[in-house]
Order: sequence, then structure tokens, then C-alpha cells
Amino acid sequence: MKKVYKVSSEGEMEEAIKLFTALAMSSKKRKKLALWFPTEALSDIFLQAAYTDFSLKNIPPQPDMNVHIYIEGEMDDENQAK
Repeated sequence: MKKVYKVSSEGEMEEAIKLFTALAMSSKKRKKLALWFPTEALSDIFLQAAYTDFSLKNIPPQPDMNVHIYIEGEMDDENQAK
């Protein structure tokens, strides 16, 4: 199973952005990252901050990068609907 990084505080958010940016700038062929957030709002903040970081560092689009975002409760709702 892949590692899922928990992001539920400002400090964890900063670390996740650093990890995300470092992965984008790496020469790996398969770039994968999984992040867990307690709320959709926190995941939105992360995405905006990551986009800003990419812009400031002139990081080009990353077509070879896969980012999985998990949000608390979404899997439970999905499973209950089945």
C-alpha cells in the first residue's frame, strides 16, 4: 500500500507543499503522491498554495505526476451509497 500523507494542520500543509514541489522538480519517471485532508476546504487551500508555489518557482505543468487527494468522509459516503 502506498503512503498517504496526512494534512490537518498548518505545519503539515507546509511540509506537504514542500514534498509536492520537490516531487515535481525531481527527475523521477513515475511521480505519485497521496494526501489526506479532514475537509474539502483544507484541500482547496493546499491546491491554491501549491499552485502559487509552482508559479513562484516557474515549475512547468507536470503531465507525468499523479496526485491522489483523499477527503475525510468521502469514502464513507461512497460506500454507503452502494
